[in-house]
Amino acid sequence: MKLNLFSPLPPLRSDIARLTVHMAPHLGRAAEVVVWSSEREWQFEPPSGVTVRHYDPQRPPWREINQADATFYQMGNDPRYHHAIWHMSRQHPGVVILHDLMMQHFFSGLVFHDRGMNRREYLELVERYHGIKGRVLAEAHVQGLLATEELAQRCPLTEAATENALAVIVHSDAAFLALAEDVSVVKLPLCVGMELPTLDARQATEPYRIAV
Repeated sequence: MKLNLFSPLPPLRSDIARLTVHMAPHLGRAAEVVVWSSEREWQFEPPSGVTVRHYDPQRPPWREINQADATFYQMGNDPRYHHAIWHMSRQHPGVVILHDLMMQHFFSGLVFHDRGMNRREYLELVERYHGIKGRVLAEAHVQGLLATEELAQRCPLTEAATENALAVIVHSDAAFLALAEDVSVVKLPLCVGMELPTLDARQATEPYRIAV
């Protein structure tokens, strides 16, 4: 089996980057894995069965990416490390590993850190998932009248990070219950190097129909 894994890598100061490093030997024993990084340099010596490749989210190497049997996206709420991963997940559906329940910090950061989303797109995104009341709150936020943390409590934008996912992996009961019923989701506690626990899973109510 061939797998793609889009993830930040060291030296980026990211817990998800460190998790990927610890997880790589286990994945490499089970499959042929390509870890894709949007950074041009990384501090990671891939173990047997794992290679690291650079990608440009503006010009992805689709021929190589499409050779995999499945694609996984490590998704956190820091826009510095995950903006390119999110853009790829919207173009190439795969399994999103959701590390944070509230993704408002991520999408707000895309605007304020100029990571490929303008204010109009951001406000439309909030309105799509949280209605006109959410948009009013988001407008107050972009004007500096409402803190990100307070907005996240009312408009978490969790589903915006998984809108194109074939399935979602989460690590907590709260995240498992928060996702909509039409999302296929598995709760997998962080357990690298340990025996796999019993998994909680929920299949989407509507099956995927593949037409060729």
